[in-house]
Amino acid sequence: MRNYFLLLTVVLLSLSTFAQNKKSFLLKGEIEKLQKGDTLLLYPIAIFKFEKENERQTLISTQENTFSFTIPTKHSQYYELIYSSKNNNENYRFSFFVKPGDTISLTKKKDSLSSIKGGVYNLPIYARFAKLSFLRKHKDEVISKKIEEATKNNDKETAKQLYEEYIKLQNDLTHYNLRDSIAKNVKDNEFAVFMYLSISHSWNYQQGKTHYQQLHSKIKSSYYGKILAQTLKKEQKVSAGAQAPKFTLTSSTGKKVSLSDYKRKYLLMYYWTPLCGACISTRPEIDSIYEKYAKQLDVLSITTSPKETHLEQQAHLFKTEGMKEKYLDPPFNKPWNLVFTSDEKNAKALEVYRLQMFPTLTLISPEGKILFRTYTDTQGLKAILNKHLM
Repeated sequence: MRNYFLLLTVVLLSLSTFAQNKKSFLLKGEIEKLQKGDTLLLYPIAIFKFEKENERQTLISTQENTFSFTIPTKHSQYYELIYSSKNNNENYRFSFFVKPGDTISLTKKKDSLSSIKGGVYNLPIYARFAKLSFLRKHKDEVISKKIEEATKNNDKETAKQLYEEYIKLQNDLTHYNLRDSIAKNVKDNEFAVFMYLSISHSWNYQQGKTHYQQLHSKIKSSYYGKILAQTLKKEQKVSAGAQAPKFTLTSSTGKKVSLSDYKRKYLLMYYWTPLCGACISTRPEIDSIYEKYAKQLDVLSITTSPKETHLEQQAHLFKTEGMKEKYLDPPFNKPWNLVFTSDEKNAKALEVYRLQMFPTLTLISPEGKILFRTYTDTQGLKAILNKHLM
């Protein structure tokens, strides 16, 4: 009898620990020069505003060089961990996917790549994706620091060369290609669903619906599986063939702009930002499309904020000779209505259009029907325009 009660106690304790593990995850790691009392900020990353994300956490290091925290969690989540030393000499960022019950181990040593182990990253394909992501981020940080230093020293020639290198890096799609491959081909992993959601700009409603139907039943019932189901309902409203949602916006000149203003022409809604690599590469295509169909087509230019804001936020880049004239001025100097999503009323009015990524192109007919939505498929856009306007 005594042995029976002892066994029962062990079983109950094990079940209690299991239940507790399913409501938290262990985050540990090693950061060179981490000091006792340093702050680590843990941010949940939400792809869409309607997500019920986990709470942000402020973590205080209790020892040097290593850390270990048990983090409460309601569901699977993609996080960013930000470390800034007390004197601000060191600043590191880690992005990772985690499920309740996981143990995630992060490592960062000065002048070396970050690394991650545990959870989904024990699988080779996700470990490779993490390595490529860390490599891309490391190169970005190194070049940005060199540009800042060259600009500070008034070395215009070096700064210009480095900036061209920076733009080239933005167009390096190696880790994005791997992400896209995982997202579109893996049907039995929740992280792959998160990736699929993160590239929602690249698939239409019908493609998304087909992908969802092919998911493993367990993945459909997961947190991100349910988010995908909700996303498809929203995507259906702005898919090809749907009636374009009405809007009234305030342009950069203070003019009111409504969908009904374009009822005699085809309308291309063009969502962009100055330094987005894909925006830079598609910009000449948009210009040529407009020039060809100007009598029958109008463009509504949508970006985050005024030119002055970009100049202020990325001053070290645009101080480089020729960079402002080449990358910042042209997109702001177009004969189109220009609206900013930094205007809260504009952002609210455009929310239904799901402008998640740069660039996003939405073609609307004079009758108010959505004909085409794409990210960078300007050839597909041209084909649709040729069909309707030639």
